[in-house]
Amino acid sequence: MARKNQILLEAVEDSEMPRQRRQEYLYALIEKHLTLITARKAVSEQAKEPYRRELRRMSDALMNAGMQSTPKRVGEEEIDFLLEEWAGHCTPKTRKWYLSIFNGYLKTNKNHVVGEMRIGWPKDSRVRVDWLSLEEAVSEIDAAQGVEKPLVHLELRLMMRRCEVRRLTMKDVQEGVLEVNGKGRYGGKWRSLAFAPETRSVFMGWSIERDELIAQAKHLDPDVRIPDEFLIYRQGAKLSAYSKSGLDDVLHRAIERAGVVRRVGHHTNRRSGARFVIEADPSNMSVLVEALGHESETQTRRYCGLTIDDMTKMHTDVSTLLERTRTDLRITGLSPRPPSARIKA
Repeated sequence: MARKNQILLEAVEDSEMPRQRRQEYLYALIEKHLTLITARKAVSEQAKEPYRRELRRMSDALMNAGMQSTPKRVGEEEIDFLLEEWAGHCTPKTRKWYLSIFNGYLKTNKNHVVGEMRIGWPKDSRVRVDWLSLEEAVSEIDAAQGVEKPLVHLELRLMMRRCEVRRLTMKDVQEGVLEVNGKGRYGGKWRSLAFAPETRSVFMGWSIERDELIAQAKHLDPDVRIPDEFLIYRQGAKLSAYSKSGLDDVLHRAIERAGVVRRVGHHTNRRSGARFVIEADPSNMSVLVEALGHESETQTRRYCGLTIDDMTKMHTDVSTLLERTRTDLRITGLSPRPPSARIKA
């Protein structure tokens, strides 16, 4: 029987099965988990219903986003999505509750990814406390050095995810446009992102540094393999693309140098960039949805008329907002202040 269920699981996940059939199977897995934890007295009968509701909501959210929804296959990217995008509007306490429920479900299915991630939480209990203020954003941009500059720019200004930054290759960087390989099964979903006004300058500076890294490596080993990835580093004669933890270290250095004294992650940059788009001009919302790659294929088709020119205007609005903040910081000489709890209407 177990073998039959495994075969069904693979068929459901790996083929173009109807959504309803996939959903029914995943709901059955949830019921199996709830029966188990109730029998073990880990959850009362009264608590089963809210657990069922939230597990189904999280499972549906992953499926709608084109990500892995089978508990055995859920990875770091899926957990990041649930915490930072699906529940990003909630307080840390509520997000911890969601994660606790989902983690129990994963552990029942022999998946221990949450424990391996060693997730940190902001100390402040306010909603969206990990958004950057405009002053913090300007300080981070100006403090970035070397590879920190393109990383901060890709995340904060072009609103890319860490996994998308890692996947970005030299051929994906085109004239005025980035071709971005986003989240999702079967190789991910691609989308085009327009350059911001500062992008060419940032990329030109990094191109010079990247070429210098390659020249240094070739001097030591003429046959050195040059990675396709846009962001690379050198260790002796070896050139490598950045790992997840490597990008974490790069961002941490930039944040520390900027004088921001609280935890800032890659999603903080991405969400902050999205917030600034709306602060600059609320009418940018429809273009922002496209730029973030948040919508399902059906919803995205509603925005198919959006052009690169629309995104370029969106980025110009944010550049103006950031430059105004930079001027204010220079005039006042004050330290970057933390953000307010809520986005301004």
